[in-house]
Amino acid sequence: MPTNIEKLAEELYAIVAPYPSPLDCTDLRTSRRGGKHRIVMDHFIGPSFNFTFDFDRVLPFDPAGGKGKTNDVFADAKISLSARHGVPPDTPTKKEVDRYCTLFLRLVLSVLSKEARAGRISSKTLAEMQVSRPRKDQMSAAIRDMVAVNPKHIVDATSAKTLDEFIDNFVAKDSAKIASALRQAQRAKTKVVGKIRKK
Repeated sequence: MPTNIEKLAEELYAIVAPYPSPLDCTDLRTSRRGGKHRIVMDHFIGPSFNFTFDFDRVLPFDPAGGKGKTNDVFADAKISLSARHGVPPDTPTKKEVDRYCTLFLRLVLSVLSKEARAGRISSKTLAEMQVSRPRKDQMSAAIRDMVAVNPKHIVDATSAKTLDEFIDNFVAKDSAKIASALRQAQRAKTKVVGKIRKK
């Protein structure tokens, strides 16, 4: 019989694998680091960006919820989101990271709740959670800050002849979000240069 933490890890892995979602991660593992029972999911956006699910208690998972067992994989669990910050322009600031993590955590919780209501996560706690998704424009702005890449600093070691070609043919294959952020950063730069020239 799996524990609640093992069952949640199994269900999260099944959700992550088949289709794109805010839960898409490069790695999912259980850990006892620091004496805590946790699931850690590394996200693709940054080198040190992960979700952490911490459990106060680890109990055998039982769909019937028998004595000394649980039928809720998210009972007594807390989720947090963290990412590295530093000195711009190479890394986002703490303020940018905090804004991004706050918005993205809302997005993740809303998706977890939806998955629980659909029966893909065994959690009444998540199914009953009321979380509104952040607006798309808020997320887009926060993602641009988090990516923290100046298109001018990109060194192209591919066959692409322009930045647009590089983004379309190489970056977009690995991450649509990073490609979108780079395109928006490039457009914003072009608008500013255009305004200056008009003067």
